[in-house]
Amino acid sequence: MEKIDLKLLKEMKEKGFKELIPYTHMNPTVRYVFWNRLHAMLLLSKECNASKVLDFGCGSGVFLPSLSKNFKEVHGVDIDIQSSEYVKNTLKLKNVKLKKADGKNTGFEDKSFDVVFAADVLEHFSDIDEPVLEIKRILKDNGCLIISGPTENINYKLGRIVFGHKKPEDHFHPIDKIIKVQEKSFTIDKTMTVPFNLPSLLSLFKIIRSHPRSN
Repeated sequence: MEKIDLKLLKEMKEKGFKELIPYTHMNPTVRYVFWNRLHAMLLLSKECNASKVLDFGCGSGVFLPSLSKNFKEVHGVDIDIQSSEYVKNTLKLKNVKLKKADGKNTGFEDKSFDVVFAADVLEHFSDIDEPVLEIKRILKDNGCLIISGPTENINYKLGRIVFGHKKPEDHFHPIDKIIKVQEKSFTIDKTMTVPFNLPSLLSLFKIIRSHPRSN
């Protein structure tokens, strides 16, 4: 896992880039949990035999250095790619291409990618079916979809209270709701939890690997 230097992340935060709070948090446990969920996603991709991958909702850009190191061709898509562009240019990630687009209509060709990563993205869509169907369209038939999302269980809610964070207004769904919608189009073959692979009732995030169902 290629962690971005904390000094660079704080510099980006000062420049006004969004979604960096968990990675620059003063508490190292918070930073560990958020980096660990990306590490878990990367681990689940090892069996996917991939060369061309997509960071769906690349947002802050913190996952791009790891993807750049582990895959031949990396694409990122988001409605705001300024932070991702800063990461790409600063760290000279030459095999990374970024695209500004809505997750419901990415503009990529059918069956373009071996793996699609969606790290804490799908809970931001009020209608989950739309991005899930778009991901299925652009993912190869034998490809992997790897997602993570907050459990919104009692531990997650307690963590928000302890660290003084309110639930974002655009967190519409917990990961279990996302999984139910996803299963209409994908077959799940592996599940992990973060931190420490705790039982679902205690974990903060679930990470899911799945494959497109045949039509």
